[in-house]
Amino acid sequence: RNAGFGDYGRPGDGQKPRLVQKIYGKTVTLILDLKPALSNEKLNDFWVFNFSDKHWYKKTLENNSNYPKKLSGHLGQLIYEDYMLIYGGENENQELASNAYLFKISENEWLEYEGQNNLPSLAFFSQTQIKDTIYLFGGVADIDKNRKFTNDLYKVNLLLSKDESKFSLQITKENNSLDLIPCPRKGHSCVSYKNKYIFIIGGEDENKIALNDIWIYDINVKLYKKINFKNNEQFEGRFGHSSLCFGDIIAIYGGMKNAETCLDSLVILNVENESEEQVEKKGEEIVKEVKSKYINVKNLKTFINSG
Repeated sequence: RNAGFGDYGRPGDGQKPRLVQKIYGKTVTLILDLKPALSNEKLNDFWVFNFSDKHWYKKTLENNSNYPKKLSGHLGQLIYEDYMLIYGGENENQELASNAYLFKISENEWLEYEGQNNLPSLAFFSQTQIKDTIYLFGGVADIDKNRKFTNDLYKVNLLLSKDESKFSLQITKENNSLDLIPCPRKGHSCVSYKNKYIFIIGGEDENKIALNDIWIYDINVKLYKKINFKNNEQFEGRFGHSSLCFGDIIAIYGGMKNAETCLDSLVILNVENESEEQVEKKGEEIVKEVKSKYINVKNLKTFINSG
């Protein structure tokens, strides 16, 4: 696992990871583009933490012509076990990027992109993966040559050349003209559940308000539903946080409630899959056949880290 690692060391003090990916189970975590906290500086250094020896290693691959440019607000996703896809972000000129980068882990190399050049320009969006499809939601986008908050949802599929030396992306936009849909936002998080649902959590809206709403998107019926907590429970609005789903538990950690205040609370959502809702589309009408209820949040707990 250490083959190809460069200089030994650790990421600089005062920096926070902008992208984190687990590789090969619990063995190695990749962190790309460490950006100093509360700074506009863009970096593209590439660090790896090895859990077996508990050390950081810096990969020295900058000379590769396909190496990512300096970015912030981008995201990455591990796919097909041996690849990590990097997408979007904001470059050094404060422009939104539509670049895509693909790292092949076993070969320790960045592949050449050969797909279309009219990919959506996005930054500060969220993403999650269901099977072999990556979903991108929200963020800041270039719309009619203006930067705007968005609530668009994209499906992304990775396509490899026969010799696996090049790649392209197939990106399709989901319908966002529904009556019920999350407001445009950035800095939110997304997690997938039961290979069918996408949870969209918090974020910051166009008025710089930290949101505390949670939405569910069903990828099969293509409808959104806003979570209504039992007993009117709520958690503190936040953006720039992290979320993780394991089993029926969704953990939400940290984030910011405004430009100066970071949060150290851990919010636990206990999700129970009580039922589902089937939707049938006939022409332009959507006919709802409710078998029982929708997926519900059982309870919510907040833990404060005082250490």
